[in-house]
Amino acid sequence: MIAVYEWTRHVLDSGQLEFQLLLPDDEEPVAVRAAALGQWCQGFLYGLGSNPIPDIEQLPEQVGEIVRDLTAMTRIDVDEAESLEDNEQAYSELVEFVRIGVQLLHDELAGVRESAAAGSDVDDTPPSIH
Repeated sequence: MIAVYEWTRHVLDSGQLEFQLLLPDDEEPVAVRAAALGQWCQGFLYGLGSNPIPDIEQLPEQVGEIVRDLTAMTRIDVDEAESLEDNEQAYSELVEFVRIGVQLLHDELAGVRESAAAGSDVDDTPPSIH
């Protein structure tokens, strides 16, 4: 877990848009992958809400919009009336949206993280597991 944390932090801090979501492989049915994407968004939002950030309404409009979109995506489902190809395309577009949205949130909230770090003596490295 520490390696995943460090990798994620590195790619988000680099600003090179290399961040990738940890989701099931493309061999899994699109319904399984869509459910995993919804769960990923839910976990991300939980983590975001667990950190000391100001009222979301006081942050830049783009931040609030991304958070609202990610919240809506926690309820993602596959449209059985659509073709497999259409569902695959929609899923791919949503994954890319989340990936870019997370990078934008990371960048927009950099000042908040810096202020929180400056105001505390807490080390932001993950705890070690023994």
